[in-house]
Amino acid sequence: MKRFSFISLCVILICINVSGQSQDEVIVVEMCDGDSILNIESPLYDGKPCEESFLEYIGNNLIYPKEFAEAAIQGRITVTFYIEKDSTLTNAEVIHSLHPLLDAEALRVINTAPPKWTPGKINDEPGRMQLRLPILFQMKH
Repeated sequence: MKRFSFISLCVILICINVSGQSQDEVIVVEMCDGDSILNIESPLYDGKPCEESFLEYIGNNLIYPKEFAEAAIQGRITVTFYIEKDSTLTNAEVIHSLHPLLDAEALRVINTAPPKWTPGKINDEPGRMQLRLPILFQMKH
């Protein structure tokens, strides 16, 4: 099987684009909830912002199924999952499908990731966070 190569892979936390942060920054988002302001810090993967370190893990472990590589079948799927208060990854599912085999490969990689998560925080307390991950299956030219 050919190793998968991708051009674009990004993580969106609570529908807010958090790109452009440096490696050592903790992402803090303030959201208004009625009369209060919530300070939200994104989960970390392997001690780094997940949009960097988790994407590296996925890029290194995702395998493009041979039959799709040979047929040059390409496209994007979107996966969502939760990082729980206890640092576990749960409820991974495909919310935008391309093909069942590609969906299964993306879920395999996400569900078998080493447990290196640090939960996100809401007002300095660990909180359950949902992440959405678009994955682009595209052949290198």
